[in-house]
Amino acid sequence: KTKEWKKLKSMNTTRRDLELLALKNHLYAIGGGNKTVERYNPETDVWEFVSRTNSHRDIYSATVHNGLIHILDGDNSKVYDPQKNFWFPIKDTLLTSMYPQLISFNKYLTSLSLISPFFRITNSAVFLNHPKIYSPLEQKLAPLP
Repeated sequence: KTKEWKKLKSMNTTRRDLELLALKNHLYAIGGGNKTVERYNPETDVWEFVSRTNSHRDIYSATVHNGLIHILDGDNSKVYDPQKNFWFPIKDTLLTSMYPQLISFNKYLTSLSLISPFFRITNSAVFLNHPKIYSPLEQKLAPLP
């Protein structure tokens, strides 16, 4: 392996403000002004379309958790299973405010934003006010333990 930059093949669709995630030796380009999702295979240098999100808005945030891709797209949340090539809706959303960042930690997901009623900022720290977590195993929102 070299420590040099390599130009990759261009995506099939022009995107802006997309979410780019790595999962199982592939890159996933999600959102960016459209409802399509593309997967990049580094072994073949090919981008291919996978199942569409069918989101009504741009994707606000995405993360990988337990081999699945989780997204927030405004009013709801979805999970992509790459083995089934299918998006599943999640009934409880983690949307906290504008511009959230979806975060995976241990067995939970949470959504945080600096433009949020869930944050209080002082000179030296950021405090969470009533944060929520999502348990994919239990499929529900809960207070932070």
